[in-house]
Amino acid sequence: DPFTAIAPSANNAMVAGIAAADKIASDGVTKLAVYRSGIFKMTASGSITAGDPVGLVTSPSNRVISQVGTLTLSGSRHLGTALETATDTQTLFVELRPGFGHVAV
Repeated sequence: DPFTAIAPSANNAMVAGIAAADKIASDGVTKLAVYRSGIFKMTASGSITAGDPVGLVTSPSNRVISQVGTLTLSGSRHLGTALETATDTQTLFVELRPGFGHVAV
């Protein structure tokens, strides 16, 4: 359905954005505000260099992974661009722009 989003179940899944608030499954609310752009602090999964395109990795949950060298990956799987260099479990700022651009090689 248009404007419907669910939690991702695979690495580098298409991302609608970042939920503006926590969603409680049984609260009866069926709409949720989603950030589609901006700069957010995220946690790295593996090494990421400033300028790398990043995607979402589901395990460990809610981390970002560098997409450099992922030649077969569609730009629709792009979450944003790393604004800082980070190693595994470090935080970094990412410019959120889901589906914008293409993966660098």
